[in-house]
Amino acid sequence: MSYATGWWPIFCEHTKETMTAEAGNEPQVALPESGRGSGVPVYWWHWVIGVALVASLTYLSPRGKSPEFAYLTKGSISQDKIIAPFDFEVLKSDGELEKERREAKARIHPVLTAVDTVREFYRKELLNFAQESKSIISTFPPSVLKAAEHEPANISLEDSSFFIRGGDRLFNRFGVRLTSGTWRFLIRLYNLDQRSHPGQYTHFFQKPLTTALFDVYNQGIIDVPRASLIHSSDSVMIQYANEESTTDLKKLLTKEEAISRIRSLLPVMLKGMRLPQGAVRAANDILKTFIAPNIIYNRAETENRLNAAYNKVPLVKGFVKKDELIIGANIKVNQEHIDKLNSLAKKRMDLEEESGGARALILLTAGQFVLVLLIVGLFFLFIALVLTDIWRQWKMMLLVALIIGLVHLFQALVPVKYDLPRYMFPAAVGAMLLAILVDRGVALMGIVTMALLAGLIRGNDFPVAFSAVIIGGTALFAVQKVQTRSDVMRTAIYLIVIYIPLVAAFHFVHFTTGLPLIADMAVATATSILSPTLVLGLVIICEGVFDITTDLSLLELVDLNRPLLRELALKSPGTYHHSIMVGSLAENAAREIGANALLTRAGAYYHDIGKMENREYFIENQEAGSRNIHDRLAPEKSAEMVIAHVQRGLELAEKYRLPKQIKQFISEHHGRSRLAFFYAKAVKEKGEDVDEASYRYPGPNPQSKETGILMLADTVEAATRSMDDHSPEGIRNTIDSLIRSRLSNGDLDECPLTLKEIGTISNVFMRVLTGIYHQRIQYPQQNAEQDDD
Repeated sequence: MSYATGWWPIFCEHTKETMTAEAGNEPQVALPESGRGSGVPVYWWHWVIGVALVASLTYLSPRGKSPEFAYLTKGSISQDKIIAPFDFEVLKSDGELEKERREAKARIHPVLTAVDTVREFYRKELLNFAQESKSIISTFPPSVLKAAEHEPANISLEDSSFFIRGGDRLFNRFGVRLTSGTWRFLIRLYNLDQRSHPGQYTHFFQKPLTTALFDVYNQGIIDVPRASLIHSSDSVMIQYANEESTTDLKKLLTKEEAISRIRSLLPVMLKGMRLPQGAVRAANDILKTFIAPNIIYNRAETENRLNAAYNKVPLVKGFVKKDELIIGANIKVNQEHIDKLNSLAKKRMDLEEESGGARALILLTAGQFVLVLLIVGLFFLFIALVLTDIWRQWKMMLLVALIIGLVHLFQALVPVKYDLPRYMFPAAVGAMLLAILVDRGVALMGIVTMALLAGLIRGNDFPVAFSAVIIGGTALFAVQKVQTRSDVMRTAIYLIVIYIPLVAAFHFVHFTTGLPLIADMAVATATSILSPTLVLGLVIICEGVFDITTDLSLLELVDLNRPLLRELALKSPGTYHHSIMVGSLAENAAREIGANALLTRAGAYYHDIGKMENREYFIENQEAGSRNIHDRLAPEKSAEMVIAHVQRGLELAEKYRLPKQIKQFISEHHGRSRLAFFYAKAVKEKGEDVDEASYRYPGPNPQSKETGILMLADTVEAATRSMDDHSPEGIRNTIDSLIRSRLSNGDLDECPLTLKEIGTISNVFMRVLTGIYHQRIQYPQQNAEQDDD
């Protein structure tokens, strides 16, 4: 039975009944959840997204570049002479101004203030420490003074209390805790002072220690890390009482460096002096308490000087008198001409504002708003008329608007604001994101939209619009057969191959070569390399935020080594084999009618994962010769166990975080169909008093072409596998009968498959299955073995 004569009449009759039943039920108010109806629905969120996008792009449009001279670009030839209609100043470009301001700030040294009182304060404190420590030691009993002369010192518990009280006095007065070694040295120095060298105790502090202290203070000790004072000249400005001077930053010391320097000076200074053992260690222990910064970073003064230098940079770089020739006819346009023309536009706007208030700004904004509205409106209209499925999804429309908006936000905030090369415009990023995440048709129209908007935001810049079309189209072509993430990275090669000659061509027609050409080529190459990298990162983010499953993710899902598929193969090998076969059938059919073949194959692999938990209830998992478990069960129990695999499959999909699109295959592959075998068995046992709803799957029926294909492939594969007659005629009759049954039962009523597509699917099933069950040649050896049997 061919599909033309078999199920065509039934399908036509069924379609007629369905259309008659649905007539007059078209929704009166369009809501996001509304179904397919005639015309193009416009929801409230369309207005929100559209207005927000248009308003944002209008805001990003330039205010100071006149469209009057937009055709004049650097290197082009002027056709007419332009004369200044009034006096005006030639303004520096943002890039020039920013560069000069950076240079002005770079000439400002970090400012520090020298505090001379610090050195004198700590000199006096050191001498006070000497007197206080000598006074404390003088109160020690002779037993302590004598014991300190020995190594190690044998001091009784009672005598140790003198050290504790003396240490507390020094800590309360100077904030220092002396080590036991330093105490022994001071006691021995005191004994030396008292016995044979009067004045030696005080001399030790007044001469070598004070000299070492003055050395580091005279060099200067800063209060912040050296890294905080880095300047291009490696110098800083130090303010003294009545003057200031620059000093090499390397000559100044941090506190740690000052302590280290003292440690290196003391052995030299104490050499040759008659001192007890341990003098150097004790001197280090004492002096570190009396070291503090005497060069203080004046952050407020530094900031004031930086701001003053920033503000002193003049905004203008020249002046044009009224009736002065700005550019003559047949003259090559250079940067000076462009700066004068931009300044003329700015002055003209200022004069308009002075004469008419905000009228000029309102007119300019209104004009830009209309231009943006027309561009975005045509883009949205294209999606509404050609790609209705995307138009009906608020998440997809929001994503489209975000991609368009963010691409131009980058353009306005980076290359336009800082006057960087036009070839930094990320047209390739926008095109690839729209193609991978949304649709290639949206991407194609999006390229045109981005190009027009780019030219507008750049100040009616034709080269940037032209470049956006070429580079966006190249990126779209490069990702048409993306199967892995490395394929996305390879798009950089396509972009470089097109970008380099494109940049060169623009320079050649403007008669510019040399360094400007090389610089723009470098920017184009960097943009080509960075674009796919950025796309990969953004795709991962968007997939999670907008619940999108791209082909890149689907290719990972159909990897048979994924944990869930390996578990299915081990627990339910029959179901696993069935899923692979269904995947082959469904993928071929989807590809033939132009549906998403990769999504269909992925859905087929996972559609029966719910059978793993109770695999013995499904015929494909029962061992040959074993008794069918359903023979011992009531029909309603059998139906319950079989139907449960859909819910269990959805639970597993949630556990393993399968995408929403894959979950749809699990829930829709049986639709709301009835378990005919068990229902018939129940009717036979109980009569007509049977709850039919208990024998139906929960659904819903297939809502997409892909899930509809899977329903047919699942039914056909299971039926043909159990056939005894695998002849082409037998397979054809089975396929036609099963498709006719699905159509007559209304299982495909909500699916957008057309009659022509269903016929194509039937033929694909026939071709694939006859290939699987083709007649095999019986070899002589096989005949001999059969004769022996």
